[in-house]
Amino acid sequence: MAHDTLEHFLMYPLYRSGGHPNQPNWDKFVYDIEELHYGLLSMFFKQSAGFATEILKLPAKAKAESVMPPYSNHPFDLEVSVSSALYYVEVKTWADLDSSQVRRQTDHLRKHGAKGVYLLTSFQKWTAEQIAKETGSLAHLVLFAQVADSLQSNLKDLKSPTKEIAQSYISALRDLVRRTQGTA
Repeated sequence: MAHDTLEHFLMYPLYRSGGHPNQPNWDKFVYDIEELHYGLLSMFFKQSAGFATEILKLPAKAKAESVMPPYSNHPFDLEVSVSSALYYVEVKTWADLDSSQVRRQTDHLRKHGAKGVYLLTSFQKWTAEQIAKETGSLAHLVLFAQVADSLQSNLKDLKSPTKEIAQSYISALRDLVRRTQGTA
């Protein structure tokens, strides 16, 4: 029952196409709010070594020790600490990722000796090769479909109620992927 309730919340339409003056051609759902992803990703990075290892591309299987959400003047959305190494995550659900942002973030990665992850919807015009080239291989691309697949394959790491939350999130991510495929 709780799984269905959370899934309903995540997939709740905030407005439909034509319902917002600044976004006349978009539907917007609760799962389009980036801050929602910050909280969920933080929980999964801390509780599933398999998930953290796959999404962050860790050299060895490990859980996140800490996850810091965005704060003023920070160039990334999440700061993840694993085995005293820093990983930075940028989440984009609808806003475009532009080259100037990638350059600023790459400077930050170099300065801190860190690695980065760009978690994007498929409508973004970036490829894995472009991210690697623009960042000097300091960051990699992860699509929301990969997040859903990784969570699905690592559900065994999670205990209740986090497991049920992950199942609802997987459903919401699959819907997000379906909606954004082929969108330009």
